[in-house]
Amino acid sequence: MQSKDIRLPNSAPTLLDSQDAQIALKLSDDYNLNETYCVSLLVAAHQEWNLLGREPLEILRLTAGLWFTERRALITSLQLLLRAVVLDEELDSDLVADIRGYLERLLDGGLRTRLISLIREMNREEPAGLGGPGVEGYVMDSRLALVQRRNVIQKERLSLCHCLVLSCLIVRMSAQEAKELYNLLRECSSDENISQDAVKLQITYTVMFSLTNSLMSDALKESGSSLALDAVFRREFQHLIMDTGDLSPITEGFTGVIRFVWAVYLMLTTCDSDVVQSRGSYEDDVFARTCLNRACQHDVFSFWPRGCCKRPHTRMTTRSWFICTMHICISC
Repeated sequence: MQSKDIRLPNSAPTLLDSQDAQIALKLSDDYNLNETYCVSLLVAAHQEWNLLGREPLEILRLTAGLWFTERRALITSLQLLLRAVVLDEELDSDLVADIRGYLERLLDGGLRTRLISLIREMNREEPAGLGGPGVEGYVMDSRLALVQRRNVIQKERLSLCHCLVLSCLIVRMSAQEAKELYNLLRECSSDENISQDAVKLQITYTVMFSLTNSLMSDALKESGSSLALDAVFRREFQHLIMDTGDLSPITEGFTGVIRFVWAVYLMLTTCDSDVVQSRGSYEDDVFARTCLNRACQHDVFSFWPRGCCKRPHTRMTTRSWFICTMHICISC
């Protein structure tokens, strides 16, 4: 970058003028990206649009828009693969089996842990996330429309949450992933603007259902529960969800749902003979009773139909919550 002579992979040497070098460095600082990669984005922007005569700020926004377009394409591709296994019943069975095998290897290699980390990191006030002070707050999309960087990132986080939900229906969640997901739920629900932001609220609901679905799925597996056999996890998760820290009413509502589901989980897995042999039923009875008492004390049943927002288009409908409750009760 100092010499302004960049050698990109599989291309001729690229000479930069002072303005291009400054834009590439600014892009690198604003998004925590490799400088050489930023030059390749800048070259692509020159190829996509005629940048001659445009202001440096506009070129920066266009180039940043390309970065988000590439990242969104990757997230969408992952989401389509997950949907193909979980939701699409019209695809060839051999193709679905190949896709499932590929996704299982990715998940076993830590993909879900990475998804949880990304959802958390992208919400921070830093270059790799929302940006923070001193960064350009707008980008230009493929239609050359000016959009807020924060809005683009929150929608990406929601797409990653959708991937998270689908992944839990393909490969069981590990003990560590369950704890990380609960911590993520607490972080998301403690956001001060959640009740006024429809996308953030959707993210929080999706994270919550990822964890509830994972617990119920594990409890009802014909091959038996894997998490319930881990005595260390049961105690650690119990202490984690019963943390008596100062929680906001909204966070208490979301985490209260998890406590109720955890109590149901303990009741369901108590019937498993292998689980009974690995632990004492008295301890699980105490855990379940403690969770139910906390749920009743903080009126989690009122939180279900009411949600955490007065705005109709951001609130979970009573019917949706009723269906959720019925699923849990049927499981009992």
